[in-house]
Amino acid sequence: MNRNSEAYNKYKSLANQAALLGLVIGLFNAILGLVGIFDAVEAMGDASPSLVAGGLKVALLSPLFGFLTFILGRTGTFVLGWMSRNP
Repeated sequence: MNRNSEAYNKYKSLANQAALLGLVIGLFNAILGLVGIFDAVEAMGDASPSLVAGGLKVALLSPLFGFLTFILGRTGTFVLGWMSRNP
C-alpha cells in the first residue's frame, strides 16, 4: 500500500465520520427541541394543536439538515472511491 492510498483511506474515513457526526448532532438537537416543546406545553397547561405542530416543525429542521449532511458526505466518499478505482 503506497502513501497516497493510505492518505486517501484516512481522509475517506474522516469524511465518513464527519457525515455521521452531522447526523448524530441533528438527531440530538431534535431531541432537545422536543424536550423544549413538551416543557412549553406543560408550562402553558393547554396548548393549541397549531402551536405544537409549529414547534415540531422547528424541532425537525435540525435532523433534516443532519440527514442532508450525511447523504452528501456519504455520496461524496462514494464518488471519490469510484473515481479512484476508474482512472
